[in-house]
Amino acid sequence: MISQKRILLYGLPALAAVMLLSVVVSRRPASVPTDASPRKKSTPSATSPSASVPVRPRVSQIPAPPEAVVQTSDEALFRGTYDNYRTAVVTGNAAARQSLEPMVRRKSELAMRFAQEELDAAKTESDREIALKTLDALRRSP
Repeated sequence: MISQKRILLYGLPALAAVMLLSVVVSRRPASVPTDASPRKKSTPSATSPSASVPVRPRVSQIPAPPEAVVQTSDEALFRGTYDNYRTAVVTGNAAARQSLEPMVRRKSELAMRFAQEELDAAKTESDREIALKTLDALRRSP
């Protein structure tokens, strides 16, 4: 009878070699099919849709006049101040309201316009109430 020591001494390395060989064989990349004729690059023919569609040149937009750019920039910068003022009015934050009032008074017409636009665009009753409260505060400010 074959002893267990001999089985371990010869059998385990043989088993390990078989497993290693199976891993190597399974990891080998798939064979790449060989094509005898090289592929031709396709070019659009006269009947293809891409050849019949004319390409329109890009039309550059005419830049806005400098006055319009300055006005739009000022409105965008003031919008943040107005939003903070509106929040201070609605929440009852007197300190924030008092600190923002001088800036809002300088552009009171723009602030009134923003408030009126919000009132016109209000969809819910709470939005309408906020817009009315802000508009009222702007009208009362000296």
